[in-house]
Amino acid sequence: MGELTRIAGQCDGLRCDMAMLVLPEVFERTWGPRAPLFWPTATQRVRERVAGFTFMAEVYWDMEWTTQQQGFDYAYDKKLYDRLREHHAGPVRGHLHAGLDYQDKLARFLENHDESRAAATFSPEVHRAAAAITFLSPGLRFFHQGPFEGRMKRISPHLGRGPNESVNKEVQSFYDRLLAVLRQPVVREGQWQLLECTPGWEGNGTHDGIIAFAWQGSAGERSIVAVNYAPIISETVLAGFKAVIGILGCNLAWAIVDGVMYVLTAHFERGRLARLGREVLAASSDAEALQRIASELDDRLETVTTAEQGAQIHRWALENLRRQDHKPPRLCRQDVLGGIAIAVLIVLATLPVVVPYLVIPDAEFAVRISNLIALTELFLLGMWWGRMVGHSPLRVASGLTLIGLVLVLVAIVLGG
Repeated sequence: MGELTRIAGQCDGLRCDMAMLVLPEVFERTWGPRAPLFWPTATQRVRERVAGFTFMAEVYWDMEWTTQQQGFDYAYDKKLYDRLREHHAGPVRGHLHAGLDYQDKLARFLENHDESRAAATFSPEVHRAAAAITFLSPGLRFFHQGPFEGRMKRISPHLGRGPNESVNKEVQSFYDRLLAVLRQPVVREGQWQLLECTPGWEGNGTHDGIIAFAWQGSAGERSIVAVNYAPIISETVLAGFKAVIGILGCNLAWAIVDGVMYVLTAHFERGRLARLGREVLAASSDAEALQRIASELDDRLETVTTAEQGAQIHRWALENLRRQDHKPPRLCRQDVLGGIAIAVLIVLATLPVVVPYLVIPDAEFAVRISNLIALTELFLLGMWWGRMVGHSPLRVASGLTLIGLVLVLVAIVLGG
């Protein structure tokens, strides 16, 4: 422990070689007697002398979590490295399903003094894909000397020199771009989430070759990382975005339905008026014609006219109908434009409800925020409605919002 304390006075952190060898269970299997716990006491004493000192464990044999619990800030993630070398996306994705309390304390690397150079281990395409997965995942980004230049020769740690190698401009350019991404606050301080990849269509299994995750910033910014870690072209739809696409598609479908219904309703109304005109022309007397007009209009006129005014309107309508040609109606340009306008208004009105699904990684929380936005829109609609009908805008808005809230609660109870 004295040696650890002495070294801690000369640097900010320490990588402890084969740190699991002094764990009691490992020591017992190797030497027979069971050793007392070493790392919890050692790390605590060093930090009492040097606050904030960082300990990194070189550890294998599935003991990363154990060393984390015994005082290490970070543990080698050799398992991710090995799975990337196997070139199979499934095991890599499975590894990234671990909890963030574990992943945040892993040191992730593509090469170190014990491993071959990344540029020599991976083909250029796989190298770029593996680097994106490794260094854009949560945890400590642990870079060895040499990968930025694409060096190929592994240097023994016992030597203070290495062979002269020319810089691989392509690799250098890639790491320049990757490091620029890593400097972004959303990747350094944001919230990380593994994304589910679903088939692009039924029967297409290439989605299994894609690894995707997202970084969400505190200000709502979001970065999506999607890597095809398969030797073939792969296609997927991210589960969260699939939901968004489904919601947008549903909204668009209903907008089209409502637009078409508007066109059909307008066409029906003109057809009904044309039929009225034909019935009026076929009437045997003015009295019969006026009675037919009254049956059509009185429900609308009785609240805004007197009996005498209504009768005058009936006579005006009769004169007008006799001057018109009452052929079966045809679809009008105004009807189509009106239907399009209705559809556009519906899409625009529902867009705010979709926004939470785009910016909030937690799907359940996004649903609730979407519900809140919908209720707010209902309240604003109620205020406008109240002014239009001459009632208290606040009372109408509150009533409409209450109805919407009840519907949301019913949907939640039913599993929505």
